[in-house]
Amino acid sequence: MTTGKFSEASWELSMARKDARLMIEETQKNNVTLDVIPAIAKQMDRFIERGHGKDDWTVIAKDALESSGE
Repeated sequence: MTTGKFSEASWELSMARKDARLMIEETQKNNVTLDVIPAIAKQMDRFIERGHGKDDWTVIAKDALESSGE
């Protein structure tokens, strides 16, 4: 993640987002509330909209890395 080589995907962001959607849907069916996954899914959506769907899912930390000087 700290190398910034997000284009070398081991798990594409679009696939990770699909899995997050499945987790959210399944927990809703069972009346379970997730606290963190929905927020991560929103961040995933923002990066997919920016054209990062084929990048490694860790690209969602890109803004945080850049602001920290990494």
